[in-house]
Amino acid sequence: MVRFGTLSAVIGITAIAVQFAFAGVPLQDPAVTFNKDILPILEKNCQSCHRPGEVAPMSLLTYESARPWAKAIKQAILTKKMPPWFADPQYGEFRNEPKLTEADRKTVAAWADGGAAEGDAKDKPVPIDWPDGWHVKPDVIISMPQSHSIPAKGSGEIKSFLVPNPFREDTWVSSIEIRPGNPSVVHHVILQVADPGAANEYYWGSGGNVCLPPSGAQALYETPINVASPNSKSAPAAKPPKSFAVLESVYVPGASPADFQFHNSAKLIPGGGQLRIEVHYTPNGTATSDQTRIGFVLAKTTPERRFITLAPKSLANVRLRIPAGEANWETRGELEFAQDANSFG
Repeated sequence: MVRFGTLSAVIGITAIAVQFAFAGVPLQDPAVTFNKDILPILEKNCQSCHRPGEVAPMSLLTYESARPWAKAIKQAILTKKMPPWFADPQYGEFRNEPKLTEADRKTVAAWADGGAAEGDAKDKPVPIDWPDGWHVKPDVIISMPQSHSIPAKGSGEIKSFLVPNPFREDTWVSSIEIRPGNPSVVHHVILQVADPGAANEYYWGSGGNVCLPPSGAQALYETPINVASPNSKSAPAAKPPKSFAVLESVYVPGASPADFQFHNSAKLIPGGGQLRIEVHYTPNGTATSDQTRIGFVLAKTTPERRFITLAPKSLANVRLRIPAGEANWETRGELEFAQDANSFG
């Protein structure tokens, strides 16, 4: 009688497993291992932030450091909380969007559900030689004049620091890297050419030749845009639109250094004056400090196009009051182009 009961239980469990399989419910796959299947995904998509000294709270460089987070990694990936990306996918493709394939998501889920095995060490990919410091090789480096203290608690603050412009003459740069001294408390950083007449506003750069679609056309932008205008000495300087601000570079956690070489472009930093480093600080529970630095890579040749980044001023309008509880509050900026341009996200 006992044997019959045991046999019945085995048959019942087998039947349930078969039923789940036919119903499309994936079974645990112990063949998926960290070294062979998961580590390549982490290297490509996660380790730029998830490593010592960077902004993420845990390291994912090794099995020992990643294994305790297996279930959390699965949850973050399946809910698309990670990799972080907040642009609405229905509004086009973005060059710098961090994306996992559906196959990658299923692989991570199978690994976590199958016991999060380490696997054979010989299956490990070659580790990435992550740089300890700059991701680019800057030709010129500037820094906040001194370290800024951030309290352990509080609602956060936005601080502006003026530094002397390292360029005496107008200078083409092909890349800008912004490196917070303490990424754990830096929400974002904005670099601009300081306008001494607008001490508490988003500053304009030198203006320059803002580029545009066909004559008379208008365009609406709800997020920062990048435009590359033809480099023509005879082109008249465009008047900066009142509703937009010029940004030289922006840092957000996980972002790669700004690269302006698309379409044979470069960023023109006007000589003289001051540069403005604006930092949004968010306390992390421990009193600390930050001294953000910025590195510039000089363009090797004069580009064909000037790269300009614009953002609606309404995004930073302190007088703009969003109604409490409003789930979808829209703000717009309108920009009319005066010459041909390429626009891309």
